[in-house]
Amino acid sequence: MRLLLLSLLLILLGTAPAFAQDSYLDTDGDGYFDPVPAEQIDECPDEPGPNQGCPPPDTDGDGFTDDVDNCVDVSNQSQIDTDSDGEGNACDSDDDGDGRTDADDYDPLDANVQDPPAPPGEVLWTGDGENATNQDWTDIHTKKPYCGVTPQSGIAPNNHGGYHSRVTSNPAPMQGAYAYRVKVDDSYDCFQERTELSQLGSNNPKQFNPGDENYEAFGIYLLADYNSADGCSGARTSFQHKPVPSDNPTTSLKACNNTWQWTTQGGSPTNPDKHTDTIGPVTEGTWCRFLLHTKYTTSAASGLTEVWSDIDNGCNGTLTLQGSRAKPTLYNNSTAIRVNMGLYREASDSGTETLSNDGYAVGTTPEIVTEHAFGTPFTP
Repeated sequence: MRLLLLSLLLILLGTAPAFAQDSYLDTDGDGYFDPVPAEQIDECPDEPGPNQGCPPPDTDGDGFTDDVDNCVDVSNQSQIDTDSDGEGNACDSDDDGDGRTDADDYDPLDANVQDPPAPPGEVLWTGDGENATNQDWTDIHTKKPYCGVTPQSGIAPNNHGGYHSRVTSNPAPMQGAYAYRVKVDDSYDCFQERTELSQLGSNNPKQFNPGDENYEAFGIYLLADYNSADGCSGARTSFQHKPVPSDNPTTSLKACNNTWQWTTQGGSPTNPDKHTDTIGPVTEGTWCRFLLHTKYTTSAASGLTEVWSDIDNGCNGTLTLQGSRAKPTLYNNSTAIRVNMGLYREASDSGTETLSNDGYAVGTTPEIVTEHAFGTPFTP
């Protein structure tokens, strides 16, 4: 009753809302006011506005109300929408509308650019196991009858007695669909104990000649049975450059005494100028990456050999310079250098040992070979 009297008083004074006369009626006289019509309810009592309606919300607080904001839940005062699809860049997973998500797009703001530019340089040849009919190697040395035979058209079908094979698992390839897996045991009858791919023969176009300056990239994986604690004396190489005709390797890598050893030598057989450096710890059960830069010459002023690797980073893919040497890197009685890839150990070593290699590429720049071998170009 008090509210009714108050309402009537406001009407008489002319200060009641235009709808007050209807709002406080008790049509049936039961002592209860009639319901207020929906159009007379103030939805925002603290905000004056036309028809007492609420202004559109601004969920993300960026100054643009939700009805005009192209990213309602993400604050974006710029409102940039590169592909004009109504969804602002701040919340659009494909800013340029080229069908590739920003995370996988080299230039997410240019629909015409999706992939990074090709790295500079040229891949000269590869030996990564991807080609089953031509392995890019001329010779394989392992247990007879595979001692010094041509591996072409042979590695995939017969696996060379299981001593050298292309594999898709154990380990999973570092690059591509295949890796090489090599095994050495005590039953050898092919010059010491070794399983290696090589480039023999005279005038082989894939050998390195005086004046050549090349980069090589590859990965090595030591399996569980590899004896990385074995001593470093004598042959125990996983990779080497061998002079043509044969002599001590000019560059070699070996895993021994739980470390990686890098040896370089050259000049002459009587004065080989040999250097061996411990370049990092051995990590088994993962791919370790190597990048070599070599310029072969008989001049002490222009010879060069360098090696980068991720071995001191736990083989996590981050390459750092492990050693660099300016020196004669070709024996003065040599005509060329061939590559040997695999495992070569002394006959006195015992037991079965297994390792894998993958990604081997030779090229003119570090970027082109590391992209092939590791999937990402590396610039020293």
